[in-house]
Amino acid sequence: MQRMFEDERLRHKLAENNELKRFRSTYSKSLKVINKNSSRFWDYKIVDDQSRLLRSPIYRDKIQIIYKYLKNKEGKLLDIGFGPGHLEKKLSKKSKLTLFGLDISKIAVENARNRLKGKYLVGNIYKLPYMPASFDFILALDILEHLPPEKVFLAYKEIAKVLKDGGILVVSIPLNENLEQMMLKGRNPNAHLRVYTPLILKTELKLSGFKIVSEKYLSAFRTKYKLKSLLVKLSPIKLKKPNLLILVLKKNENTLFDAQGMA
Repeated sequence: MQRMFEDERLRHKLAENNELKRFRSTYSKSLKVINKNSSRFWDYKIVDDQSRLLRSPIYRDKIQIIYKYLKNKEGKLLDIGFGPGHLEKKLSKKSKLTLFGLDISKIAVENARNRLKGKYLVGNIYKLPYMPASFDFILALDILEHLPPEKVFLAYKEIAKVLKDGGILVVSIPLNENLEQMMLKGRNPNAHLRVYTPLILKTELKLSGFKIVSEKYLSAFRTKYKLKSLLVKLSPIKLKKPNLLILVLKKNENTLFDAQGMA
């Protein structure tokens, strides 16, 4: 378990020093940690998350920010790991986007097919069941932290394959969640396998052929979320570490990958 955190600290340092080959080499070995990210686990979580997530101010803010970005867009959108489908519910009402979703949870897919507009399939990010260059937009919201490091570049390769040249990828990850301390106490309620920093994520995506268009940081507050978020935004000093990063990225044209997943 400790190696998991040591590897992430090493990746951050290598990214800071722009040692990209060494950075990439840290993803070659399998991570020896319990991976609970199964279909059964997420079937259970989907039931639990339906209402719980909507009680989280930072989650609602994330959904609203991404909805505002997408609501006037047109084309085909794929949401990988759409879960409860809260964003799809909002987009179905006003957006002109054609919606597609993929999730490992059969319950999530069944619920989406019964309640939402769009086409929803059971599957995983390592083998996307779509033709190359099928989508104008792809979402990967709070899913990368569930992937073992040795498979993350395969996931990026699949995303790049089905995303059109110049297409948009929207990614979000949790930050500063104290996972190391939680796991020392035997807790990992969301089955996270990564401890991302903004720099690690940006470096992975750069190596995978994506260019950052915009970024936004959010901080978690249990009460008075809007007021406290505004104070954090306006303050000249860092009042609180961010707890979520949203990146909007554009796929570089003619992105190709070698056997190591390098663009």
